[in-house]
Amino acid sequence: MGKRKRNVVTKFERNAQSLLRTSDFQNLSRLSKEYNSVPGEWQTTIIEENSPAMSPDEMGALQDILNSCPGAFWKPRKMKIFNVDSSNLHKWQILNFSSYEHYCGWLSVNHLNNLTRDFDTLFDTKEHYDS
Repeated sequence: MGKRKRNVVTKFERNAQSLLRTSDFQNLSRLSKEYNSVPGEWQTTIIEENSPAMSPDEMGALQDILNSCPGAFWKPRKMKIFNVDSSNLHKWQILNFSSYEHYCGWLSVNHLNNLTRDFDTLFDTKEHYDS
């Protein structure tokens, strides 16, 4: 008995059809939609620090200006440092989509796949034989 030739495309097609019928795939899709539909948030922290000390040349120039102008004054300001953390944002928010549904629609129009983990079973290299 010789080795039987198998068509890889029909194997993937059969696996895809069986996968689409399973409730596991539907549950994964539902859970993914529930998780991704809640938008993440920017986390911004503002740190206020005193301004760095001026050099003697800068201080001398400032004193010359203050002495020459009678109504001028100098008030040192606090330096603000903004730290923005975008790690809580979802991929669809970073790509500037208004909702997860719009992002999924864009993926389907461009023939892209968002749930690659769910389709890994399509490319399973093991042969399944019915005995």
